[in-house]
Amino acid sequence: MPLAPQRPLPGGSPADMLDEALEESFPASDPVAIGRSDRAGAPAGRSSSPIEWFDDLALGMRFQSRAYRVTAEAIKRFAAAFDPQPYHLDEEAAKATVLHGLAASGWHTAAIAMRLMTEVRPFGPHPLFGAGVDELRWLAPVRPGDEIHLEGEVIELVPSRSKPQGIARLKWTALNQRGEAVYSVIPLAIVPRRPA
Repeated sequence: MPLAPQRPLPGGSPADMLDEALEESFPASDPVAIGRSDRAGAPAGRSSSPIEWFDDLALGMRFQSRAYRVTAEAIKRFAAAFDPQPYHLDEEAAKATVLHGLAASGWHTAAIAMRLMTEVRPFGPHPLFGAGVDELRWLAPVRPGDEIHLEGEVIELVPSRSKPQGIARLKWTALNQRGEAVYSVIPLAIVPRRPA
């Protein structure tokens, strides 16, 4: 059976590759967004103007969330629905596992981080919408009683050459009450540019 002809690999600048990837992934002009906010976000430790557009972001800009307290009940409830493994469901059974005790599912930790990201509103009134994530890592177990907060930093900004938007890469790290990193992720966020 003959093979179908291969499409050439995308080339050119990061902006060109971004435009091509977005066109393939989201051919509709109005993709469904995840999350929505009514207030503009503001960087951590700054009293500057709120963030409203891709153009307001700058490399090194930092954001911080409130703390979220994790309970044993929430760990078990999430695990029962989405990740039913012994180290997420039962304290005694969890002691005999690699985690040596009850711990939140990594996907539960990711869901908590997503919730905190939506509350931070790093892109102001615009929803969190992305083309994927890079470098998702579970760094340490999240235990009952842990208080998790997020710290984020803008690490890359790539404006689109053909669309009124850009890709913002923020590295988010979730830390517990002892300052230990438990989770990190770099979403590829699609952020609208300021209208001309």
